[in-house]
Amino acid sequence: MLLHKFKQSTLQIMGTSVEQEGQWSIVGGTGELAMARGVINKKLHHRTNEGDIIELTIHGFCRVQIPTLGKSGPWGGNGGSVVDSENPSRIESITILYKGIVASFEYSYIDYYGNRRTTGPWGSKNPNRTEIVLGPGEILTAVSGTVIKHNTPMETKVDVVQTLKFVTTKKTYGPYGNLDNNKELGTPFSAVAPDGKAIVGFFGRTDGRYVNAIGVYIA
Repeated sequence: MLLHKFKQSTLQIMGTSVEQEGQWSIVGGTGELAMARGVINKKLHHRTNEGDIIELTIHGFCRVQIPTLGKSGPWGGNGGSVVDSENPSRIESITILYKGIVASFEYSYIDYYGNRRTTGPWGSKNPNRTEIVLGPGEILTAVSGTVIKHNTPMETKVDVVQTLKFVTTKKTYGPYGNLDNNKELGTPFSAVAPDGKAIVGFFGRTDGRYVNAIGVYIA
């Protein structure tokens, strides 16, 4: 499980007082640990002049309700196929390849079961690469950008994501894409997480060449 989910939670234990070694029962708690059950093993590690150092080993489990993910978007067109994420809980990093448009999008995240996952790349190679690594406690709060009709080598137009910008609790990243100053800016879009919530994941569409659409999950 993700440790940050239990920041305001406590464990309730039951058992007799022991001097050096013993075991207590976990009989519940508060917050995310309200339904916790298990045992805590206590062991005297060693004694010092300042006091005893003890070792606590916690073996427990609890039921955690997976919250409903809100969706914002997607922005772009209907080209390509749907790409998605599984139960995202916290974004760790974002990788973008870009030039005049956002050619490729990839991100790593932690899901609600504590697994580290990577989805993408959505799109194809491009010369400019940026990787955004979120620091401890850094949360994504807003995503904005533009979408545009893009001319392909086949002389057809497809909807693509042209630019992307990310705002976290610590700084702003981007915008990325549209490096040609004379290039027409596309239609803008934005998503802002409400107070107390965060942008925790992405979904969209890709035809293997371009990022045709992108949306966000909010929890």
